[in-house]
Amino acid sequence: MSDLNYYLGHCRGRANSCTHYLDRIKYVAHLRTLKVNFISNLIQRIVKLIRGLLTLSYTLELSEQQIQKRIDSLGIFPVKNKRRLLTVIASDPKIALSNTDDRLGIELDLKVQIRPIISITGHVMMQAAVDYDATSGEFRLDDPRVSDLQIKGLPGEYANVVREILEAIAVGVLSGITIYQFQSDDKYQSMAKRLLKKVAVEDDRLKIKVGLL
Repeated sequence: MSDLNYYLGHCRGRANSCTHYLDRIKYVAHLRTLKVNFISNLIQRIVKLIRGLLTLSYTLELSEQQIQKRIDSLGIFPVKNKRRLLTVIASDPKIALSNTDDRLGIELDLKVQIRPIISITGHVMMQAAVDYDATSGEFRLDDPRVSDLQIKGLPGEYANVVREILEAIAVGVLSGITIYQFQSDDKYQSMAKRLLKKVAVEDDRLKIKVGLL
């Protein structure tokens, strides 16, 4: 009988030892599962962060036709400016993008009237930089200048006055014109609306890069 009790007690001891060992294995497996889940969640968050950072960089491409449509829709031209005996009328703006210059070109038809009888025509090319307002998400013409003036038959004594008038038109009319605005309902544009990085004319398009990257 004593041998039987000893045997039963020995078995119970071994069973308790096995149970304790199994519990320890389960505990270690649980810790490993927690570690794997933590690493997996961390990787997912890093991937989301990288994707988010990539969307913070955005390149906007505008063609001549798109900018032309915007300028035409404003109904600004023709513009008339008088100064003593001179009247200058600028009309029919045409957008010109050149791969050799990162400024936006605007060609205007001119009519110059010198009272009482002289009336001549010509063309002027103006160029403007593109400025960006991060608060409103607007791209605006900035620092417009007269780059080329062609008026055949214009008396020399009036050349400087005509140029001054055209410079006034450039600053007073073209400066500050919004050629594009980011759409607030576009999540990518909204996220990218942070900082102007680069403006360049490539492939006959005005390419504007904005964002944090």
